[in-house]
Amino acid sequence: MGCVEDLPEEVLRQVLSLVPAQDLYRSVQFVCHRWKNIVQDPKVSPKIQTWSHVCKS
Repeated sequence: MGCVEDLPEEVLRQVLSLVPAQDLYRSVQFVCHRWKNIVQDPKVSPKIQTWSHVCKS
């Protein structure tokens, strides 16, 4: 049986792109370093940049 760590980078990026920005900002980026790097990449997830500015206001 496989696990999330076995997913190719591109597949994981696609999956995480479907997660709402609020969840990316508040939870997903804290799962592990790999997920954090993907979530914080502005090319992959520009919506988190917008959400982080909203939360800091």
